[in-house]
Amino acid sequence: MIFSIFNFQFPRRSAPGGPGGFLSIIPALEKLDRPITIFVGHFGSGKTEIAVNLAFLWQSIGKEVTIVDLDLIKPYFRCRLLREDFKARVIRLVAPGGEKFYADLPILMPEARGILERSLANNERVVLDVGGDDLGARVLGSVRDIIDRSKAHLLFVVNTMRPFAEDEQAIIKKLDQIEAAAQMKVTGLVANSHLMDETDLGVVGEGVELAERVSKATSIPLLFCAIISHLGAETFRAGGIELPVMPIVRHILPPFTSPPKGFLRPPSVV
Repeated sequence: MIFSIFNFQFPRRSAPGGPGGFLSIIPALEKLDRPITIFVGHFGSGKTEIAVNLAFLWQSIGKEVTIVDLDLIKPYFRCRLLREDFKARVIRLVAPGGEKFYADLPILMPEARGILERSLANNERVVLDVGGDDLGARVLGSVRDIIDRSKAHLLFVVNTMRPFAEDEQAIIKKLDQIEAAAQMKVTGLVANSHLMDETDLGVVGEGVELAERVSKATSIPLLFCAIISHLGAETFRAGGIELPVMPIVRHILPPFTSPPKGFLRPPSVV
């Protein structure tokens, strides 16, 4: 099987508010035509990293963005760790504050409900990062009554390199469990198979093909592929499949890892 990526030069398309009326728009964003985007999936599937990158991309093309941290599961890999980066980019972060910043509390902040209600009224962009597996997805049951399904994408991130996600049946089983816990239906799939810094096109391509099989079995569309930026491209092609790409820059780092240049969060969460 031959895997191909093309042109890491994204097309320049008309967008109001940009310099000269133009901004570079990532094709994958065109798949997200609803104001609310919610990410669910297996533990460690890469939901948080994609959520953070999406928030940064929306902000870069002039959208007002709020990111809501509903991950009550992973204390060391939450988007709230990037609070200074969000502040610098004028992105609203909804997460516990003060002494509860790192707390694992099974509660939904009142701010989150307010943000969702306002976004639906004002057509702002809101990104929800939800904890892994069906355990993490239970929090969505607390807001299902205020989410207009026609205005929200519920995206299941498929990372075939994670435990219990190695084949089509295992992935569909977890998807069904998450839908039951969230009391919402998944509207789209995102292919995100990777092995961190060991990722190559073979890993990405195998993951895309398995995600496509899941898509066909469930009739849930495969919307785009997330690829680490140094491998990324505008389009990914494999085995007759062609997908838009969302290039990913790693922002959520393990404790004691040296941050990249320009990174505002300290490398350790302690």
